[in-house]
Order: sequence, then C-alpha cells, then structure tokens
Amino acid sequence: MNVGDLVTLSAYGAKLSAMWKWATPAREGKLIGMVTECRLGDKWYNEGKKEFHVRWVGDGPKSRAGNVRWSEPFTRKDLKIVSRRRK
Repeated sequence: MNVGDLVTLSAYGAKLSAMWKWATPAREGKLIGMVTECRLGDKWYNEGKKEFHVRWVGDGPKSRAGNVRWSEPFTRKDLKIVSRRRK
C-alpha cells in the first residue's frame, strides 16, 4: 500500500468498536479514501509497523480511534485497497 492508493475499511477495521458509525458504509462500498501519508511507527507506538493517514471522500473516521481528538493512525490490518469496478 502506497501514497495515492484508494482504500476502504477491511472487515477487521469495520469490526473495531470505534468504527461502528462507518461499518455499514464500508461494507456497502460507500466509504472510500486516499492514503496521504505512509511511515514507520515510532519507538513508542506501532514500532516497526507501517502507519497510514487517510483522507476520506465525504465523511469518514479521522483516526483508528474514531473521531476523538488525538490521532491514532490506521495500520495495514485496518485497511484494504479498493478494487476496480468491473463492467
């Protein structure tokens, strides 16, 4: 997953308790966002794991913790790449 990829919540991400508001739109394919930043976690949080910041189209969760003040970036397990639409 790289910067510029279109993503949505994975099944795991939709099951997180803070994602209750966006679980249904994610399953229906209505929640889409773009990865804006990708970096390795610092030594205190998510050490060695990639962290992703996502800008959602319309309304979407600000962080992995929902819409709380502090930002907890998404991990690879929380997101999945949106596949192309087939005709």
